[in-house]
Amino acid sequence: MKFWGLTIISLLFSIHGSLAEQCGSHVGGATCPGGLCCSKYGWCGTTPEYCTNGCQSQCYAGGGSGSGGGGGGGGGRGRGGFGNIPISRSTFDEILKHRNDCPSRGFYTYDAFIAAARAFPGFGTTGDEATRKREIAAFLGQTSHETSGGWDSAPDGRYAWGYCYVSEANDGSDYCSTESNYPCAFGRKYFGRGPIQVSWNYNYGESKMARKFGRNFFYTFFLILLNNWN
Repeated sequence: MKFWGLTIISLLFSIHGSLAEQCGSHVGGATCPGGLCCSKYGWCGTTPEYCTNGCQSQCYAGGGSGSGGGGGGGGGRGRGGFGNIPISRSTFDEILKHRNDCPSRGFYTYDAFIAAARAFPGFGTTGDEATRKREIAAFLGQTSHETSGGWDSAPDGRYAWGYCYVSEANDGSDYCSTESNYPCAFGRKYFGRGPIQVSWNYNYGESKMARKFGRNFFYTFFLILLNNWN
Protein backbone atom coordinates (compact mmCIF):
# COMPACT_ATOMS: atom_id res chain seq x y z
CA MET A 1 0.00 0.00 0.00
CA LYS A 2 2.82 2.35 0.88
CA PHE A 3 4.51 1.57 -2.44
CA TRP A 4 1.38 2.46 -4.43
CA GLY A 5 0.93 5.64 -2.43
CA LEU A 6 4.46 6.78 -3.28
CA THR A 7 3.92 5.85 -6.93
CA ILE A 8 0.75 7.93 -7.16
CA ILE A 9 2.45 10.92 -5.50
CA SER A 10 5.37 10.61 -7.91
CA LEU A 11 3.00 10.53 -10.89
CA LEU A 12 1.17 13.59 -9.62
CA PHE A 13 4.44 15.51 -9.36
CA SER A 14 5.51 14.46 -12.86
CA ILE A 15 2.14 15.48 -14.30
CA HIS A 16 2.34 18.83 -12.53
CA GLY A 17 5.85 19.37 -13.95
CA SER A 18 4.73 18.54 -17.47
CA LEU A 19 1.84 20.99 -17.17
CA ALA A 20 4.03 23.88 -16.00
CA GLU A 21 4.09 26.97 -18.18
CA GLN A 22 6.61 26.82 -21.02
CA CYS A 23 7.15 30.41 -22.12
CA GLY A 24 6.38 34.09 -21.71
CA SER A 25 5.98 36.15 -18.58
CA HIS A 26 5.35 33.02 -16.54
CA VAL A 27 8.94 31.85 -17.02
CA GLY A 28 11.02 35.01 -17.31
CA GLY A 29 10.08 35.89 -20.88
CA ALA A 30 11.43 32.67 -22.44
CA THR A 31 10.41 31.97 -26.04
CA CYS A 32 9.21 28.71 -27.55
CA PRO A 33 11.64 26.51 -29.50
CA GLY A 34 11.39 26.32 -33.27
CA GLY A 35 9.60 29.65 -33.61
CA LEU A 36 6.37 28.36 -32.03
CA CYS A 37 3.86 30.88 -30.70
CA CYS A 38 3.66 31.51 -26.96
CA SER A 39 0.02 31.76 -25.86
CA LYS A 40 -1.27 34.20 -23.27
CA TYR A 41 -1.27 31.31 -20.79
CA GLY A 42 2.40 30.46 -21.37
CA TRP A 43 2.07 27.44 -23.68
CA CYS A 44 3.78 26.72 -27.02
CA GLY A 45 1.86 25.88 -30.19
CA THR A 46 0.99 26.84 -33.77
CA THR A 47 -2.80 27.11 -33.87
CA PRO A 48 -4.75 30.38 -33.57
CA GLU A 49 -5.41 29.60 -29.91
CA TYR A 50 -1.66 30.05 -29.34
CA CYS A 51 -0.79 32.62 -31.99
CA THR A 52 -3.59 35.20 -31.58
CA ASN A 53 -5.79 36.57 -28.80
CA GLY A 54 -3.11 37.63 -26.37
CA CYS A 55 -0.18 35.68 -27.81
CA GLN A 56 2.99 36.80 -25.99
CA SER A 57 5.76 36.20 -28.53
CA GLN A 58 6.53 34.79 -32.01
CA CYS A 59 2.93 35.44 -32.99
CA TYR A 60 1.21 35.55 -36.34
CA ALA A 61 1.64 38.92 -38.04
CA GLY A 62 -0.87 41.30 -36.54
CA GLY A 63 -2.04 38.75 -34.01
CA GLY A 64 -0.19 39.33 -30.77
CA SER A 65 -0.95 41.43 -27.78
CA GLY A 66 1.85 43.86 -28.57
CA SER A 67 3.83 42.75 -25.55
CA GLY A 68 6.56 41.02 -27.56
CA GLY A 69 7.20 38.75 -24.59
CA GLY A 70 7.33 41.50 -22.02
CA GLY A 71 9.97 43.61 -23.75
CA GLY A 72 9.75 46.74 -21.64
CA GLY A 73 12.13 49.65 -21.85
CA GLY A 74 12.18 49.69 -25.65
CA GLY A 75 13.61 46.17 -25.85
CA GLY A 76 10.71 44.17 -27.27
CA ARG A 77 10.01 44.10 -30.98
CA GLY A 78 6.26 44.31 -30.60
CA ARG A 79 3.62 41.98 -31.95
CA GLY A 80 3.97 39.73 -34.92
CA GLY A 81 7.76 39.61 -34.62
CA PHE A 82 8.87 36.14 -35.63
CA GLY A 83 11.83 35.13 -33.51
CA ASN A 84 11.07 37.75 -30.85
CA ILE A 85 14.35 39.57 -31.43
CA PRO A 86 14.48 41.95 -28.45
CA ILE A 87 15.44 45.30 -29.94
CA SER A 88 13.07 47.97 -31.19
CA ARG A 89 13.67 50.30 -34.10
CA SER A 90 13.94 53.28 -31.74
CA THR A 91 16.56 51.53 -29.58
CA PHE A 92 18.54 50.54 -32.68
CA ASP A 93 18.47 54.13 -33.91
CA GLU A 94 19.51 55.48 -30.50
CA ILE A 95 22.48 53.11 -30.16
CA LEU A 96 23.70 53.81 -33.71
CA LYS A 97 22.51 57.38 -33.99
CA HIS A 98 25.23 58.66 -36.35
CA ARG A 99 25.43 55.74 -38.77
CA ASN A 100 23.72 57.84 -41.46
CA ASP A 101 26.15 60.72 -40.96
CA CYS A 102 28.96 58.56 -42.37
CA PRO A 103 30.10 56.92 -45.63
CA SER A 104 27.74 54.00 -44.88
CA ARG A 105 24.65 56.22 -45.05
CA GLY A 106 21.55 54.14 -45.82
CA PHE A 107 23.37 50.79 -45.68
CA TYR A 108 22.92 49.61 -42.08
CA THR A 109 19.15 49.73 -41.67
CA TYR A 110 17.04 48.28 -38.88
CA ASP A 111 14.97 46.23 -41.33
CA ALA A 112 18.09 44.73 -42.89
CA PHE A 113 19.40 43.81 -39.43
CA ILE A 114 16.15 42.06 -38.47
CA ALA A 115 16.03 40.19 -41.80
CA ALA A 116 19.61 39.01 -41.36
CA ALA A 117 19.04 38.00 -37.73
CA ARG A 118 16.07 35.86 -38.74
CA ALA A 119 18.31 33.96 -41.16
CA PHE A 120 20.23 32.48 -38.22
CA PRO A 121 17.92 30.29 -36.08
CA GLY A 122 18.39 30.89 -32.37
CA PHE A 123 20.16 34.24 -32.69
CA GLY A 124 18.60 36.61 -30.19
CA THR A 125 15.69 34.22 -29.65
CA THR A 126 17.01 31.65 -27.19
CA GLY A 127 16.51 31.86 -23.43
CA ASP A 128 14.75 34.46 -21.33
CA GLU A 129 14.47 38.11 -22.29
CA ALA A 130 17.58 39.20 -20.38
CA THR A 131 19.69 36.55 -22.12
CA ARG A 132 18.37 37.52 -25.56
CA LYS A 133 19.11 41.19 -24.94
CA ARG A 134 22.68 40.39 -23.85
CA GLU A 135 23.28 38.43 -27.05
CA ILE A 136 22.01 41.28 -29.24
CA ALA A 137 24.00 43.83 -27.23
CA ALA A 138 27.20 41.77 -27.55
CA PHE A 139 26.77 41.45 -31.31
CA LEU A 140 26.03 45.13 -31.85
CA GLY A 141 28.90 46.11 -29.56
CA GLN A 142 31.42 44.01 -31.48
CA THR A 143 30.27 44.92 -34.98
CA SER A 144 29.83 48.63 -34.26
CA HIS A 145 33.37 48.67 -32.84
CA GLU A 146 34.69 47.10 -36.05
CA THR A 147 32.93 49.71 -38.20
CA SER A 148 33.24 52.76 -35.94
CA GLY A 149 34.03 56.22 -37.24
CA GLY A 150 34.03 57.85 -33.82
CA TRP A 151 36.72 59.51 -31.74
CA ASP A 152 36.88 60.66 -28.15
CA SER A 153 35.76 64.24 -28.82
CA ALA A 154 33.14 63.35 -31.46
CA PRO A 155 29.56 64.58 -30.93
CA ASP A 156 27.85 62.20 -28.47
CA GLY A 157 31.18 60.43 -27.90
CA ARG A 158 33.18 57.71 -29.62
CA TYR A 159 30.63 54.94 -29.16
CA ALA A 160 27.73 56.71 -30.89
CA TRP A 161 29.45 56.39 -34.27
CA GLY A 162 29.26 52.65 -34.89
CA TYR A 163 28.47 51.36 -38.40
CA CYS A 164 30.13 54.31 -40.10
CA TYR A 165 31.95 52.21 -42.66
CA VAL A 166 31.08 49.35 -44.98
CA SER A 167 34.64 48.82 -46.23
CA GLU A 168 37.81 48.84 -44.16
CA ALA A 169 39.51 52.24 -44.36
CA ASN A 170 43.08 50.90 -44.18
CA ASP A 171 43.09 48.50 -47.14
CA GLY A 172 46.77 48.45 -48.06
CA SER A 173 47.10 44.67 -47.77
CA ASP A 174 45.43 42.36 -50.27
CA TYR A 175 44.62 39.84 -47.49
CA CYS A 176 45.28 36.95 -49.85
CA SER A 177 46.50 33.63 -48.48
CA THR A 178 47.97 31.18 -50.98
CA GLU A 179 47.35 28.32 -48.52
CA SER A 180 43.61 28.33 -49.11
CA ASN A 181 41.02 26.33 -51.01
CA TYR A 182 39.76 29.65 -52.35
CA PRO A 183 42.36 31.18 -54.71
CA CYS A 184 42.32 34.94 -54.95
CA ALA A 185 40.82 36.58 -58.00
CA PHE A 186 43.25 38.67 -60.02
CA GLY A 187 43.44 42.26 -58.86
CA ARG A 188 41.10 41.75 -55.91
CA LYS A 189 41.77 42.66 -52.29
CA TYR A 190 40.03 40.84 -49.48
CA PHE A 191 40.08 43.51 -46.80
CA GLY A 192 37.25 43.96 -44.29
CA ARG A 193 33.76 44.54 -45.64
CA GLY A 194 30.27 44.55 -44.19
CA PRO A 195 29.10 44.75 -40.56
CA ILE A 196 31.36 41.88 -39.46
CA GLN A 197 34.24 43.20 -41.59
CA VAL A 198 34.91 39.90 -43.34
CA SER A 199 38.56 39.75 -44.42
CA TRP A 200 40.95 37.25 -46.09
CA ASN A 201 40.06 35.14 -49.11
CA TYR A 202 39.33 31.99 -47.10
CA ASN A 203 36.73 33.80 -45.00
CA TYR A 204 35.06 35.23 -48.09
CA GLY A 205 35.00 31.73 -49.54
CA GLU A 206 33.26 30.33 -46.46
CA SER A 207 30.71 33.14 -46.26
CA LYS A 208 26.99 32.50 -46.45
CA MET A 209 26.72 34.17 -49.85
CA ALA A 210 29.53 32.07 -51.30
CA ARG A 211 27.77 28.90 -50.14
CA LYS A 212 24.50 30.16 -51.61
CA PHE A 213 25.76 31.28 -55.01
CA GLY A 214 28.69 28.91 -55.49
CA ARG A 215 32.29 29.55 -56.43
CA ASN A 216 31.33 32.17 -59.02
CA PHE A 217 30.40 34.43 -56.15
CA PHE A 218 33.94 34.26 -54.88
CA TYR A 219 35.15 36.07 -57.98
CA THR A 220 32.46 38.74 -57.74
CA PHE A 221 32.65 39.13 -53.98
CA PHE A 222 31.84 42.83 -54.17
CA LEU A 223 28.19 41.70 -54.00
CA ILE A 224 28.72 41.53 -50.27
CA LEU A 225 28.64 45.33 -50.34
CA LEU A 226 25.20 45.29 -51.92
CA ASN A 227 23.65 42.77 -49.56
CA ASN A 228 23.57 44.77 -46.32
CA TRP A 229 23.74 42.36 -43.38
CA ASN A 230 23.20 39.04 -45.10
